[in-house]
Order: sequence, then C-alpha cells, then structure tokens
Amino acid sequence: MPRGVSWMLGMGRFGSMFGGALLGLGWQFGAILAMFAVPATLAAIAILVA
Repeated sequence: MPRGVSWMLGMGRFGSMFGGALLGLGWQFGAILAMFAVPATLAAIAILVA
C-alpha cells in the first residue's frame, strides 16, 4: 500500500477518535465540523497557491 494511503487512513482514524472524544465532552456536532473544516480549508488554499 502506498505511503500516502496509509497516512490518510491513520489521520482518518485519529480524527474519528478525536471527534468522538469531543462529542463525549459535550461539544456540538456543528462546532466539531467547523473546527475540522479550518485545516482542510487551509490545505486547499495551500494546494491552489502552490
């Protein structure tokens, strides 16, 4: 399996654990989604600029 795919799977698992922990702490789903959207948006901008 290529390294990029392995990294993607690992980050997805980490994100699901982190999101689950935040839900357990009482965070609303919309707040978690907005928090995860910030790095994704920054990554998209970085890709477009490069």
